[in-house]
Amino acid sequence: MKIKLKFFAYYETLFQKDEMEVEISEHTTVRDVFFKVLHKNPHAHQLFKNTMFAVNQSYVQSATKLNSDDELAFIPPVAGG
Repeated sequence: MKIKLKFFAYYETLFQKDEMEVEISEHTTVRDVFFKVLHKNPHAHQLFKNTMFAVNQSYVQSATKLNSDDELAFIPPVAGG
């Protein structure tokens, strides 16, 4: 099944795009997808700790299972001043 990933701020820069589609299997979690797409990044575990996730525009936990055609957003911490 396919899902759409949406990237913001740091992730948009990292992937050099604001969205992409990925193929996943049934019972795949948000956490699974995060580490699938960042498997080569040496900072993936630290990034994971500081990232919020939204599925279909609602915040979710990393253990949330995904369904076909879901939209998963990676939302990094926001700095302000």
